[in-house]
Formats: sequence, structure tokens, C-alpha cells
Amino acid sequence: LGNGTAAALRADEIDHSPLVALLRSPTVWLMTDVLLWGIVITEMVLVLVYTIPNAFTRLRRAMIYWAASSSSLRLAERLNLPTIFFFLGILVTQLYAIFFEVTTDAMFYKSQQRIMLSISGWVLLRLLERIYFLLRNNASAFMKLEDESIKERNVREMLEFKPPSLKALKLQLGLYKWLANPRFSGWENIPSDCSKPLMFVGNHPTFAIDTPLLIYELYKHKNIFVRAMGDHMHFYLPVWRSIMSSLGVVDGNRDICSKLMGLGQPILVYPGGAREVFKRTTDKKYALKWNNRLGFARLAIQFGCTIIPTSSVGTEDMLEVAYDLPAGKLIGRDLTAPIIKPPHPKRLQRVYFHFGTAIDASTYNYDYEDITKCEHLRDHVKRGVKNGIRHLQKEQGEDPDRLHVNRLATSVKKIKLPFARFASSSAILTSPASPNVSTLPSPTSPRHSNAAAPSSETANFVQTPSESTTTTTTTTITTHDPEQSSHHVDLISTHTTTETKTSTTSTKTSETLDDDATYSTP
Repeated sequence: LGNGTAAALRADEIDHSPLVALLRSPTVWLMTDVLLWGIVITEMVLVLVYTIPNAFTRLRRAMIYWAASSSSLRLAERLNLPTIFFFLGILVTQLYAIFFEVTTDAMFYKSQQRIMLSISGWVLLRLLERIYFLLRNNASAFMKLEDESIKERNVREMLEFKPPSLKALKLQLGLYKWLANPRFSGWENIPSDCSKPLMFVGNHPTFAIDTPLLIYELYKHKNIFVRAMGDHMHFYLPVWRSIMSSLGVVDGNRDICSKLMGLGQPILVYPGGAREVFKRTTDKKYALKWNNRLGFARLAIQFGCTIIPTSSVGTEDMLEVAYDLPAGKLIGRDLTAPIIKPPHPKRLQRVYFHFGTAIDASTYNYDYEDITKCEHLRDHVKRGVKNGIRHLQKEQGEDPDRLHVNRLATSVKKIKLPFARFASSSAILTSPASPNVSTLPSPTSPRHSNAAAPSSETANFVQTPSESTTTTTTTTITTHDPEQSSHHVDLISTHTTTETKTSTTSTKTSETLDDDATYSTP
């Protein structure tokens, strides 16, 4: 009893201690929570400044230079030690409250939350300290080092890439391939056995959503897996970069293209680049935005490539640009981000591809430093791509199944037709014979024009005078077969009902089939 009383007195002393009163004060902890959340959120924002994707070049550069020279961050650095003591104090007090059970259930969960925030805040503080130590007075060198690391990573991934299987590509493109239902022409213009590197040069429709179809079909029909050249922005976005790399897309800079050409791998080049992908409301459909670019022509002449002009039509008839979002200030380039109207189901249609006549770049004597030759080759390829676009637009206008809704209607008709024929035949075969001579409708072709009524050549009916009554029913059954010619069968059945003292009469029935053979049965 004495020990219990002493324990109760000690618990009572703890309950009335100043520390417990402080732990249970809602005003104090409200102010503490506001300060704690403010510090942690500020640290997270500063970390995100460093992790801005490189695609937003101008914004990222400005934020990093600000962080490297900001007086506010220098002040925060000086307050580093007090901040650590603040986190440590919250951690100790909350552990004390949980250990001595001086909090209610609601306060218990609050204590757990403060402990986790304190630990997270301390980790972020250490991370920021290391980042901005590297950035201070070395921002330019730091960004240059990062860009070089990205290039090295892209080259390494390009060399280590292995093409996926056709089954995996088909699985990825299943739904889109069914919607687009692509049609290709000009396969004969692609050389089967070519000792020179292949370069496919094409137009870049809006958002380039047809490129995976081109990669798949070339891989399927010609066993050629092309490495598409992509804009640098694709490889600055973490998740999107992985998707593009899985399709074999590489960063379209001169070093990587040269390495691929040296390895003899076929490449796919879009000279229009991002400007041609991000169409504007003022641009015409399928307009080429090559300007004065000569990079692909120089590479083709340097390595003596065989160039295949590749044209695509159909995507820009489905996608309509509604608004040009000015994004040039963020990414530091003269580009706008197109806002696309949701495509109407009636505008979904087939995508067409055409491979033009091959152009041998080795005829330019590998003189890739000659600007005149490079311009001549570029203009030659450009004419080939434009001619292919005109050819495809003509083919598009003559295609009755161009729209997806038309193809669906045709497919439904093909499914319904066999069921309709089967139902019609079943209804005729199961209909009961009438007691009088009846003739079912037959086709209006000359072959069936005389099948409406029985004649003396098709039915012979003999009846002797007696006390019997005989009823003859003639039924004409017309069957339609989609793969064979129509046939008609005349069935003559004789039903004899004999009363008392009936004399037996011989009846001869003739069955006629196909108007070609007559079979007699007694």
C-alpha cells in the first residue's frame, strides 16, 4: 500500500509539472505545428527548384542562379544550427509525452506526426546544405557537368538498346493500330539488301503519334528496326524518357546520329523537329517546317546513305489545334504548345504512309562540307516527301473506308449477312405446307423465271376413277448460297386418303434438280 501511494504521488507530481502543462497547451503546439510545417514545405520547394526538368531550360537556369546567389538562402544557412535544435527539441518532447503517457489518444497521433515531420525536415535540410554548397559560385560549371552526364547516359543507352519483340510492340500498339488501321504503299522502293546505311526522312505530323506505327510496320514487313531521332526535351522528362527509349528513340544530336550511322543502323529523321510537331492554328495541314536545316543532308553525304523519303497523312485530319499556348519563355525556344480539341468519333480515320523513290547520297562524293551539295540533297528529299503527301491525299480521297465509322459499318454488315441468310433459309424450311398448290417467291433471274408453277415436265399426276381423293402439293424452295449459284427444288408430294373399297393407283413422281439432271423414283 505504501509503494502504491508513493507511485500515485509521483504520478500526481508529473501531472502538475510545468513540462506536462507545456505539452498539453494547445496554443503552444499550434504555433509549433505552423512553424514546423512551414520549414518542411519550404525545404521541399527548394529541392524541387533543383529538380526542375531540363526541358524548361530558361526557368531552371534562372532558378538555379537565384539559389546560388540568394541572400535568403545564405541567411537560412546561417540558421542551420538553430533549425536542427528545433527539430531535435520537438523530437525529444514528443517521445517524452508518448513514453510517460501524458497525452490523450488524439494528441498521441499528433505526436507521431510531429516526430515524422522533424525527421523529414532534418533529412531535407542536410540535402539542401550539400546541394547549395555545390551550387554556390559554381552554378555554370555545375550545369555544364550535368548536361555532359546526360549526353553520356543517352549514348550508353543507345549502344545498349536491343529491339523489342514484334509481339511486345503489337501489344503496346493494339488499340491505336486498330483505330488507325494504317495503309502502306511503296514497299518496293526500300532496298532489301543494301550495304549502305538507310535513312528514312519524313514529315512530322502533329504530336507525331503515327511514328510508332511506322516503326512497327517496317520491323514487321522488312525486318528493319529504325532508330528515330527525338527532340532533346523528350529525354529531360523522367517517365516520358523511359517510354521513348523503349521504342528505340534516341536524342537527335549529331554525335549520336554519327555513332548510329557508323554502326550501320537505319535511322528515322524528321528535319522539321519540334516546330513541325507543335503545329499552330495558322499552319496549313502537313506543311513542312524544315527552314534551312542541313544536318541530315550532311550526315547522309558523309556516310553515303540511301535516303527513303517517307510521307504520312491522316493524323492532322483527326487532330485540330484550338489554341497556341505560349511556352517559349519557359523552355527558351520559339515554340508554342498546341491545345488540341477532343477528336470527334466521326473524325477518327485511317493513317496512310508512302515510301518514295530511294535517293543515293553517295553520288555527292562524300563532300559533306560543300553547302551547295547539302542544299541540293535537302531540296531533292523535300520534293520527294511533298510528292508522297500529295499521292496519299489523293488515295485518301478515293478510299471508301477512310473513316473509322465507315469501316465499323462495313464490318457489321459482313457479320449480319450470314445470319440473315441462315434465318431466311430456316424460316422457309420450317414453314408448314398448305393444302393447296403454293409457290414461294423465287429470284427474278432468267434461270428461275419458270419455277413459279409446276408444268407437265416437272410433275406427272395420274388418278383413276375410284372412291379415293388425292391431294397434290407442290412446294418450291429457293436457297441462296453466297459461294454457289442459286438452286431451286420442286418437291411434289402426293397424299392419298382412301375411304372404304379404295383401289390402289400407281403414282409416279419426278424430282427435278438444277434444271440439269432428272431423277425418277417409283
